[in-house]
Amino acid sequence: MPQHITITEYSPLWKTLYENEAELVRRILGSNCIAVHHIGSTAVPGLCAKPVIDIMPVVTDLDAVDSIKTQFEAAGYEYLGEFGITGRRYLRKGGDERTHQIHIFRDTDRENILRHLAVRNYLRTDKNAAQQYGRLKTFLAEKYPYSIENYCIGKENFVRELEITALACLRRIRAGIIRPMEPTDLQEIMKIWLQANIDSHPFISPEFWRRHICEVKKDIASAEVFVYSINNAICGFIGMQDDYIAGLFVKTHSQGCGTGTALLEKAKTVKNKLRLSVYEKNHSAVNFYRNNGFSVYSDNVETETGECELSMHWEYKK
Repeated sequence: MPQHITITEYSPLWKTLYENEAELVRRILGSNCIAVHHIGSTAVPGLCAKPVIDIMPVVTDLDAVDSIKTQFEAAGYEYLGEFGITGRRYLRKGGDERTHQIHIFRDTDRENILRHLAVRNYLRTDKNAAQQYGRLKTFLAEKYPYSIENYCIGKENFVRELEITALACLRRIRAGIIRPMEPTDLQEIMKIWLQANIDSHPFISPEFWRRHICEVKKDIASAEVFVYSINNAICGFIGMQDDYIAGLFVKTHSQGCGTGTALLEKAKTVKNKLRLSVYEKNHSAVNFYRNNGFSVYSDNVETETGECELSMHWEYKK
């Protein structure tokens, strides 16, 4: 049977499906796994898509991946090797009605890794481009419901231009500067802190964060803080007290564009080890820190919120 191409409205369940499968992938790959990323259309909130979860693990050794193909097969995956892209390992699950796809790249393959992440991040921030892409996919799926070849050919030019635009956007973002906080930055930093906390912690009342504004403002004023600035506009910041990251926050429109990673890399240049706490339910943050080399070493329930907090750490290794 040919694959049936269906485009459905975005579902928040896709994020949960990704997180569950990413844990399985991490367990199978073990220490060979550096990072796992949710890519493709199901990784873009609000974008309609084929309900297929695309997962991109990054590893240090592809031969080691080949040696454990039977473990992936036992988990329901077809192991198809490069499957048309040199240096990739492609796996799929679900047969004709596919549910998951895995695209494994070596950490040195920056071109393919950045290409996937740049497109995902661009679609997350440019709603107009996402809507155009969604309309095109819906049209093609209705025209070619059982021809994946024609469906892909129909998207080809749009996706090629999308990649070019997304990579150009990434280069502009990376042209931003990271500098120490100045006293005049504090008001804007507090706006970012409040909104980012409210947006990323729907399981905690916004009033909780508002109650703590004054004390946090004092803490930030006395902490070691770096801001990420593009054209003199602050997009995010990281605050540290000794080796403890008291906060890393990024404006909504700059999230998923590499701003947080750049701030974290800056912190790693001035500290040999770093610690932080993150709410267990903040899955995006937990995955972000894991993908940047942090490990969970303990957990506890915070008294005021009743929520579980994970303590994570990173240490420089020669």
